[in-house]
Amino acid sequence: MSHTKGPWFVDCNIPPNGMGVFVRVGANGRDLGIPISAQDDKGDRTADANLIAAAPDLLKVCKKALLLLENMTSGEYANGRDKAVRLHLAQAIAKAKGN
Repeated sequence: MSHTKGPWFVDCNIPPNGMGVFVRVGANGRDLGIPISAQDDKGDRTADANLIAAAPDLLKVCKKALLLLENMTSGEYANGRDKAVRLHLAQAIAKAKGN
């Protein structure tokens, strides 16, 4: 499974009709609109949109961190904390990939 290549963006604006707020998340021509009604918490939806837009960068950093940790803490130098961090990174990467 692959994702849409970035850069990703978040755009929060009020439509011309003044009804609610509209948060857009997208990249390279793909656009995911998240409508927010007056009852919705704009902060939560905007935070969700920011997280979605940051996900490809976070995945890349997790992959690099896992590789770095594996190279630095393999074999006799590995301790329980290192193994736990590697496990959590591997699980996060798998989740991001839909596994």
